[in-house]
Order: sequence, then C-alpha cells, then structure tokens
Amino acid sequence: MRPREKYLTVSMIIIIVIIIGAAFFFFFMPKIKAIDELQTEVNALTAQLSEARKRMDKINTLRAELQQLSAEISALESRYVKEEDLLPAINELAEIAKSKGIEVLDIQPPDISLIQNRNVKKLPVNLMFRGRFLTIGRFLEELKDFRYFVTIEEIEIITEPDIYPEVLANVTLSLYRYFE
Repeated sequence: MRPREKYLTVSMIIIIVIIIGAAFFFFFMPKIKAIDELQTEVNALTAQLSEARKRMDKINTLRAELQQLSAEISALESRYVKEEDLLPAINELAEIAKSKGIEVLDIQPPDISLIQNRNVKKLPVNLMFRGRFLTIGRFLEELKDFRYFVTIEEIEIITEPDIYPEVLANVTLSLYRYFE
C-alpha cells in the first residue's frame, strides 16, 4: 500500500467513525436523554408512592384508632339510661337490693316533668331501704358496677329501737340520661 492510499484509507476510517459517532449522537442521544428524564420521573413517582404508602399506613392506624374510640364511646353511651329504660333500671336497682337481703320500702321515680324535659341529664330517684347497715353500705358501694351511671346524691340513715339491728336508709340516687 502506498502512502497516499494509506492516508486515504485512514482518512476514510476516521470520517466513517466521525459519521457513525455523529449518527449515534444524533439518533441515540435524544433517546438517552429521554431515558434519563424517564428515570427522573420514575424516581419522583417512587418517592410519591413511598409517601402515599406512609399515608396509607397512617390512615390504617387512624382507622383502627377510630374503631377503638367508637367502641369506647358505644360502651360509654350504653352506661347512660335511655328514657324507655328508666323504670326498668329503677326496678333493677330494687331487685339487686332485694337480692342482697335489703328490703325496699319505697321507690320514688323522677317526676314526669323531669323525664320529659330534654335539658335534664340527671334524673333523681329516691329509695327507702331497710336492712343491716353494712349490707346497705355494700349495696351502695356496688352501685359503681351498675350497668348505668349512678351517683349517690344523699343518704339519710335512721335508727329505731324497734327494728334494731337493722336501719332505715333514705337514699337519693341520680341516673344519667344520654342525649344524641
């Protein structure tokens, strides 16, 4: 090969390489750039997906907490007496007292005007008991476990020689009503 042919061959190879390089740059660089842009978008969407998963976990946690709180609220609401359950609740108190060996002498339910008044939450009930002092005391103490909220507003203990060792107890209780 002569130097001139050698020079032309090398020049042709260089020109072909430059043309191939230019074609590669011209045709594939936009695709490489598009791939880079897609990778950036994929990274951004992956970050958003991760954030969305964290939010879903928080939402699930909040849902579980909401269910727990709803159950607690339902349990509390069930401890308030409803208007239709007022007289059965008073009878239940009397039956519990009788089962403890306490004689129920008198029951005075709340006045009908209090029951009908939607603004009244506390409904007073007067009960007169006859029994041993400690038995009545234990009964009153066990009212904390009664299925409705009850507070003891007033207790009057009366002793009389003709009923000794028993006493009379005039007790004013309040049942609590729930308003929706």
